[in-house]
Amino acid sequence: MLYARDVLKIATAEVGYLEKKNKNNLDDKTANAGSNNFTKYGRDMVSWIGEPYAQGVAWCDTFVDWCFVKAYGVGNAQKLLNGWSAYTPTSASYYKRHKAYYDNPKVGDQIFFQNSSGAICHTGLVYNVDNSYVYTIEGNASGASGVTANGGGVVKKKYLLTYNRIDGYGRPAYDGYCSEGWIQEDKGWWYQFPNGEYAKDGWFLIDDKFYCFNKDGWLLTDQYIKSRDYDTNKALYYVSESGDWDGLTYRWMEDDKGWWLAQVGSDWYPKSQWAYIDGNWYYFDEKGYIVRNQGYPVDGITYQFDADGALII
Repeated sequence: MLYARDVLKIATAEVGYLEKKNKNNLDDKTANAGSNNFTKYGRDMVSWIGEPYAQGVAWCDTFVDWCFVKAYGVGNAQKLLNGWSAYTPTSASYYKRHKAYYDNPKVGDQIFFQNSSGAICHTGLVYNVDNSYVYTIEGNASGASGVTANGGGVVKKKYLLTYNRIDGYGRPAYDGYCSEGWIQEDKGWWYQFPNGEYAKDGWFLIDDKFYCFNKDGWLLTDQYIKSRDYDTNKALYYVSESGDWDGLTYRWMEDDKGWWLAQVGSDWYPKSQWAYIDGNWYYFDEKGYIVRNQGYPVDGITYQFDADGALII
């Protein structure tokens, strides 16, 4: 599935990149900075597509296309962009030809700007919209206010929705585009907020339930998750197969027979079952102790566990 978040994730990671004075250090964000329009984006698009891309020329449109190829691959990028062009008026015309050019922005749109004469001269990607502003990621721009075509870097900017230099917004035909809510892909579930951002790297309260997402934004399910390092209590929290926290706290306990996992405030503990805990699989025997430093049969299969009880894969 082709979602706006994928291209925005790529674009966001490029913020801070500076164009180069020659072909050296193209992959370094800041080294060899210059004003001659040499970039890794031009190099790669020439390699991947060829014409109409080139090095040493204005590269705002090239940057947008590069982000799409990195996010979706050549074939899908061409489908979403409606064709290849390094020239902003031509790219805008592709959207217009497919009746996908709008006056009001949506997260994931390609924004186009006019110069003082009314000709399209610059472009970028929309990563957020609110009641007053549209927020963009632009290549070959600067942090100065207003449109800064040929500004030399990848930057985040914002403009009033009424800004008279905005020409319009090209809207790629993303699959299953949504403004908010749960989305399922082959890898699992993720959650997108109305502003186009998505939940990642921590806990979020959604519909009155707590959910935890990894650093890439995928929902964690059916496992025990360690609290942050600053929590001196070293608590564990269990999230169900649906990903919601059960509201209970768990802690490792030890006696002279071994380790077990105790549910705080009750007598319950796991036994004769598997548990995925903080990135490792463990097995609790019939008495509730984790199996450690041995091979152990479970349902007719012998599994090997290390000295800490983690399954050896």
